[in-house]
Amino acid sequence: MIVLYGSDRAWRLALDAALRTVGIAVRTASRQAELAKCLTGAGTAVELVIVGPTREDETVARATVSSLAAHLLTGNRVDTTTPDETIAEIVRRAQALLAR
Repeated sequence: MIVLYGSDRAWRLALDAALRTVGIAVRTASRQAELAKCLTGAGTAVELVIVGPTREDETVARATVSSLAAHLLTGNRVDTTTPDETIAEIVRRAQALLAR
């Protein structure tokens, strides 16, 4: 499962739809508390956190994953995006990262 974390709602919705289209399970979060809940909640283990393209999004996501590391069953990878990346590029990279 992938968690999408970012402050841009349009980005989250577009990427969520694109990932689901290729069969990847997704949860979304726009606040730090939501991200923490996605990472520690019951259900499928999170394999990857994709972070929105702002520096603030990256800082919050990395701090949250780091602070919860002792409580997580699997090592969560954090993948940051850039403002010039297309949704298709992010989906291809996510597929490649999950295949590792």
